[in-house]
Amino acid sequence: MLALLLGSALLSIFHAIIPSHWLPILAVSRKEGWSISKTLRMTFVIGMAHVLSTVVVGIAVASAGAALSEVLASFSKWIAPVMLGVM
Repeated sequence: MLALLLGSALLSIFHAIIPSHWLPILAVSRKEGWSISKTLRMTFVIGMAHVLSTVVVGIAVASAGAALSEVLASFSKWIAPVMLGVM
């Protein structure tokens, strides 16, 4: 469990270091002349949108995987033995 938590923490740190995640906000902030507090507020709003959209996509993929797993479970009862017999 500790390895999973440590790996997740390291992955999130490396993910945040990617310039494509923070450079556009910095560029817009400088172009628009935002204060540091406005830049931080916008970073928070955009970051939350990023996190929430990732969670929604993860839930959708997990739901699709669970539904597909149930469908394939009924097929695997018959297909796997038939394929084994044919081989």
